[in-house]
Amino acid sequence: MDPVEAKANFFRVCQLLIDKGGDALRAALHVKHLPSTLAADLNSHKKTLQRIRHTVIKPPQWQLLFPASGVPNSNDFDITLLTILLRNICGLPSPAAGWNAMPPASDTSISANILRIKLYRNDVYGHISSAQYDNVKFETLWQDISKPLVKLGIPQQDIDELKEAPLSSEEESYIDKLKEWKEEEDDLLEKLKDVETKVDNVEEKIAKLQKTVETETLNLSNVNQLAKFDFTGKIDGLCKKFQDGTRDWFFEKLSSWFSDEESRVMILTAGPGVGKSVLSAKACELYKQRGELASYHFCD
Repeated sequence: MDPVEAKANFFRVCQLLIDKGGDALRAALHVKHLPSTLAADLNSHKKTLQRIRHTVIKPPQWQLLFPASGVPNSNDFDITLLTILLRNICGLPSPAAGWNAMPPASDTSISANILRIKLYRNDVYGHISSAQYDNVKFETLWQDISKPLVKLGIPQQDIDELKEAPLSSEEESYIDKLKEWKEEEDDLLEKLKDVETKVDNVEEKIAKLQKTVETETLNLSNVNQLAKFDFTGKIDGLCKKFQDGTRDWFFEKLSSWFSDEESRVMILTAGPGVGKSVLSAKACELYKQRGELASYHFCD
């Protein structure tokens, strides 16, 4: 085959992917975010985009999304930025076969057609070193790429006209654009994978924290059950062992401690059988009689 014609075939396919592929991704974005509401929609997703601003989105791209003056124009978005938006703020579900395998013909979703364009791009990218297609390969690939483009909103007439239009002097630039698209998206996917890993780690930590909270809640429920026990009989029995008129110093000190804003702790120590439990029970009874319910419940 004439090598000039073979190279022309390759350049036409590159042009189809770059020009019409970009238009198709833009059309997919507009399905979820109309051009008339794009500025408001981007603002509503600004927190989501902020999370990947310094890892995935480049400063010039950020300026396109949130310009200092005026409103964002999707016509200024390159293929990489369109891909970022489609993956992060459009809520697109995964294609039926996942994001790495060619979708079956039955999957006509937006996600599937976006993936088809990317996979055909990979096929074309793999032939950059030779930059040639014979007519059979050219026709087959042209038809394969055209189908998802049309389903994403590119008029068939525009595709047909591009096929017949004379090549411009910029045809070589389409190879560079194809390389840039592939390399930037590979970098993007790697960074997204890193972000997803970090999210998974956070979710794992949250799951562990939830388990800890559940355990502590169970422990707390055991404490609550303990607090429901009625110690009235025990307190009455201990109070009968108390000798009236004794240990007044203790009750005065206890009352003083309850009103002390600086000291949070009072420790009562003594040997076994000295009367610690009796004093606690008597204090409970006294505070109840005085109507000092906070102190009563504490002793109880």
